[in-house]
Amino acid sequence: MSTLSPAVQIQLGKPLPPEAFLERVYDELHRAEKELNPGRLAGLLVEGKLTWEQLKQYAIHMWWLINEIQKTHGYIYQNCPIETARKELLKNLIVEEGPPGPTHPELYVEYCEKAFGVSRQELESTRPLATTIAARNHILWVALTKSWLEGIAAVIIGGEKGGDKSRDNPLYTMSNALHNRYGISWEALRFFTVHVELEQGEKAEEHGEIGPHLLMQYATTADMQEKVLAAIWDGVMMHQVFFDGIYHHILGQ
Repeated sequence: MSTLSPAVQIQLGKPLPPEAFLERVYDELHRAEKELNPGRLAGLLVEGKLTWEQLKQYAIHMWWLINEIQKTHGYIYQNCPIETARKELLKNLIVEEGPPGPTHPELYVEYCEKAFGVSRQELESTRPLATTIAARNHILWVALTKSWLEGIAAVIIGGEKGGDKSRDNPLYTMSNALHNRYGISWEALRFFTVHVELEQGEKAEEHGEIGPHLLMQYATTADMQEKVLAAIWDGVMMHQVFFDGIYHHILGQ
């Protein structure tokens, strides 16, 4: 029985076949999201219920999550002992680094500058919330100290919702709301639209779908599958702590 997260105990008894295991992965993701509700702040954004200043503060504090993307993926890559799997992870890491265009954090800076007039210097000088530090350090700890498969589960599945085809891409939904409800230009929203293209276009196998593909291929024992399913909760709980902290900060609740 895995107890990676003290709030979750998962016991399979015997390993699930790859397709059944992937279905269980997304069942666990949806169950965690329903119970923990990490998306209530994003829900207010999508509904157009944030003021412009609240939206700006949301964008500023999101920086502390976006700027850790390469580091967490790098830890997963370095922990992987399987050469063929590392090559797949490297493709994803290269996409995050952006060639031939800017890196994903650079695209996020572009969003903050064009939409809100907030520079990289202002982003980096803003004091992170205590909840931000706790959430960021926890997910880095998981990616660094746990197995590479648990890292995929926490970061790519639990955190980024990678490969989840049961709903609209959350960045697609958010970018449409930012444009239609808040009047932000599509030029300023490249961080969001590039991600949507990567996860739904010809490079989907190298980005959004790489996590579930590797889990199906390498998480084949009952023990590892239990750890992976528990790690999904770690990713979702990290986002709950992170976004709830911003929610209380910008709404004063």
